[in-house]
Amino acid sequence: MQPQAPHLQIPLEDLVHQILLLRRVTRAEESWLFSLLASPSLTEEQRVMIQRVFYGLRHDLLKLVD
Repeated sequence: MQPQAPHLQIPLEDLVHQILLLRRVTRAEESWLFSLLASPSLTEEQRVMIQRVFYGLRHDLLKLVD
């Protein structure tokens, strides 16, 4: 089963693609992605996608918006 953003009802892969395309992430998305990292059911591929988002935030490649 694919994790889905609760407020968007889209698969994780689609959300990460959208974030990287628009170069911005909301605080709610950031919080949800951070909580997903603790999930034991997350695949390695999904973990890498989430880590790309946090890398982008740390290196100012993505903008954090409200």
